[in-house]
Amino acid sequence: MSYLAVDDDICALATVPGVSALAVIRCAGPHCIDKLADITNKPQKLKSCIGYQALFAEVRDGAETIDECVFVAFRAPKSPTGQNGIDIMCHGGTVTVRRILSLLERHGFRTALPGEFMFRAVHNGKIDVLKAEAVDELIRAQTDIAQEAAVKKLKGGLRSEFEVLHAHLIAGAAACAVQLDYGEEEAGETIEVMYRELDTSYRLCTELIGSYAKGRLMQEGAVVVLAGKTNAGKSSLFNRILKEERSIVSEVHGTTRDYVEAALDIGGIPVRLIDTAGLRSTEDAIEAEGVRRTELLAESADVVLYVVDGTQGCTPDDEERMRRYKRCIRVWNKTDSEHALPVPEVPLRTEEVLQVSGATQGVTLLGDSEHFDAWVATAAKTGAGEHELMQKLFAVLTAESNTGASLACSVSTKRQYLVLQRIEQNLKVLCEKLRYAKQHHFDMYYVDIQEILAVYAELVGETNPEMILDSVFSQFCVGK
Repeated sequence: MSYLAVDDDICALATVPGVSALAVIRCAGPHCIDKLADITNKPQKLKSCIGYQALFAEVRDGAETIDECVFVAFRAPKSPTGQNGIDIMCHGGTVTVRRILSLLERHGFRTALPGEFMFRAVHNGKIDVLKAEAVDELIRAQTDIAQEAAVKKLKGGLRSEFEVLHAHLIAGAAACAVQLDYGEEEAGETIEVMYRELDTSYRLCTELIGSYAKGRLMQEGAVVVLAGKTNAGKSSLFNRILKEERSIVSEVHGTTRDYVEAALDIGGIPVRLIDTAGLRSTEDAIEAEGVRRTELLAESADVVLYVVDGTQGCTPDDEERMRRYKRCIRVWNKTDSEHALPVPEVPLRTEEVLQVSGATQGVTLLGDSEHFDAWVATAAKTGAGEHELMQKLFAVLTAESNTGASLACSVSTKRQYLVLQRIEQNLKVLCEKLRYAKQHHFDMYYVDIQEILAVYAELVGETNPEMILDSVFSQFCVGK
């Protein structure tokens, strides 16, 4: 089935399935109101409903009443999709919803594809693709900050950034078009104007691409794993961060045998915090499986909080493990114990070691400074150091997304990111031609700029190639 079958009458559950006070079944299509009238006890009243009018009526399967519902009518073109539509508010529950949807299918409706209602809204000019993507972000937002940013995008925050980029592209195209009318006269001045405008576009494009890491982080979140040897205090620290007893804490080694996870909001970043089995050699098959899972989780995590028992100290084994993880924060726990050892000094970074030895020439410096940051001293039982640990975690999570763009102006969909990369690459090539070419061919430059503008039109949804259907609307939930 294709999104382009816009004359079909479609239906879908728009609320979360399961037991609830109410459920909403969304319907849209040219003939949906007439078809729905056939399954109510008030067919004429439903057919005569004006837009945004509600009607209380029964849903009937022949002589049998399935439910008492409220029908809200929408009339084209002043409707969310631009087509006729009905929202059926019925009682929640899986059986009632299933029976109504089955009845609708028997009366000529088909189940909507993911995002098909939103696609029809875009297709009929009710909203644009950027607003559709902002709606999807709003639905999927996991933190207050992500939700607020999505609303700002819904109100045009990101589009305004794209429009600045577009304005400079148009200025460059206009200068080139004027030059085509004047031949070689004042060609040098035109090249300067074109280069200035298109280089500005290139820089804006690069900044928008750089904002993708921030936008994606706020939308998709991060996985943070607590790892370390048995009895290092990982579970106590996990419970302390969550402010609740989620993991069992015991003096017995190997108490945690499988991972436990919880959702956190750290500065607007949705985080999956995972407490794992302690790392040690063991003959116990179940515990050994827990250790294996810990290793896999830690190696794939965005950040590892590697917890060391401050009364026992850091071993070469610990050091080797910490070097293995892509981003690791060292946690020196149990600092409140009378047996606690002093927190170690910051280890020398790779480049510092090489500089001291005078061996930097011809040596590639390894980028392992993230593994050798200062220890964060904590006491899970008292909460000491927790604030500093959360600050450090936020800094590490956002290190790759520290751009000047506000979150409301951050690129957060892969489609936008990939299209902007195409624009950036084309602009880079064109700017190099303008700067270094010995002979200038304005007719060719004009064609180049028009090609870039065509890609820009794809970015903002002014053209809708088939790929947009898959990359945008297939990611939506059914019923939206």
